[in-house]
Amino acid sequence: MGEGAGEDRAYGLLTEIVALENPYTGDMSDGLDVQLLFEREPRANAQIEIFSKSLDDDTAEAEISTVTTDEEGFATVPVEAGRQYLLDAVVFREPVEDLLPRFDPQWETLWASLTFGLSAD
Repeated sequence: MGEGAGEDRAYGLLTEIVALENPYTGDMSDGLDVQLLFEREPRANAQIEIFSKSLDDDTAEAEISTVTTDEEGFATVPVEAGRQYLLDAVVFREPVEDLLPRFDPQWETLWASLTFGLSAD
């Protein structure tokens, strides 16, 4: 899996999931703490989807679960060693008209994602 040194931070993207601890070097026994942001502000009471799959079996189907952020956009994602993860959170909003003038969209979606894996040892 590599060393995975370093730490995550908010980059000012329109929407993002920020890992508040390093899943490769931190103690994940109590889960991975994250914060969900939209327009640089905490996204309260929002759903984060968790897709989890075994590192050893590429044919296994992903297990899907969710967590909900608190009032400050924080959530703890339960994790297990020997698994790979994709976290995502979606914002639905009215479309920005000047981006899609030829179409008549009713909404647009903005996706924040975070991927990582936890070795079995």
